[in-house]
Amino acid sequence: MHRGSEVARNNLQASYQEEVLNHEDAEGWLMEVSKDADEVALASAELEKCIKSLMDKIAFLKKVHVQYAQISMEMDVFSKSDLSTMLKDICTQYEKLAAKNCRMPKNGQHLLKAKTLEIEASWGMNKALGKQLQELEDKQNSYVSAVQDTINKLENELRTTKSEMEGYLKEYQDLFNVKIVLDIDLAAYRKLLDGEETREKQIEVEETTEATKAEEAKDEPTSEGEAEEEEKEKEEAEEEEGEEEEEGAKEEFEDAKKEEEVKVKEKMPKKLRMRRKMKPCHHGFVQKNIQKVSWKVSQSN
Repeated sequence: MHRGSEVARNNLQASYQEEVLNHEDAEGWLMEVSKDADEVALASAELEKCIKSLMDKIAFLKKVHVQYAQISMEMDVFSKSDLSTMLKDICTQYEKLAAKNCRMPKNGQHLLKAKTLEIEASWGMNKALGKQLQELEDKQNSYVSAVQDTINKLENELRTTKSEMEGYLKEYQDLFNVKIVLDIDLAAYRKLLDGEETREKQIEVEETTEATKAEEAKDEPTSEGEAEEEEKEKEEAEEEEGEEEEEGAKEEFEDAKKEEEVKVKEKMPKKLRMRRKMKPCHHGFVQKNIQKVSWKVSQSN
């Protein structure tokens, strides 16, 4: 019986060491993911600053574009209304000059040449201004398209960064959930080992007491029927004690597990407490191993 308890205790210690190693690995993964999440947060902040500056530039360019549009509209109005007025005036003057030419042919020829030169100069200036306006509009459109391409590229990078951050946060959440389960199971293993040590001490005390009683019984003569009854009563008492100890160990394990869950929930941040989702597969696996160990301990006892 004592040898079976030692085997069960060794199995419990091996399981405890394995859970400690898993707990250390989970903490290492958790630290790496936290570091990656900090780096992603810094990169996201820098991208948001760049986007803000680009949005300011776009607003400025839109304002400039509106001003250029107003200037072009004013120039169009000027070129259409003023030139038509000028042409009408020139035609009127030309008609007057033509009338005068009938009276003064020589002076009329000189005036006609002068007005013709003025008209050609006006048309040349109008054409130059139109060409300059077209160049400004082309430059404006190319600059706005380049800025829009940059904005689209930054928005794509921001979306990619956000998706990566969500992946890191999900991985962090999963590791944190695993860490919580491991903490609870480790605490339960500790209490189970403490209970096993206490039970072994009680068994040793009971064996010593039984040995003392057996020696005393040797000194006193007893009948065979009484000895058999005493042995049956002793076996029944041992079976009842084993069942009570097994039930007590299970209750202690469940109570320890509930207490540890309450402590972990109190220490957990509110956001993680709201989003926490335990993995049933891992928890069920650990629970199954604990039940196996408890059954072995009860069988050995």
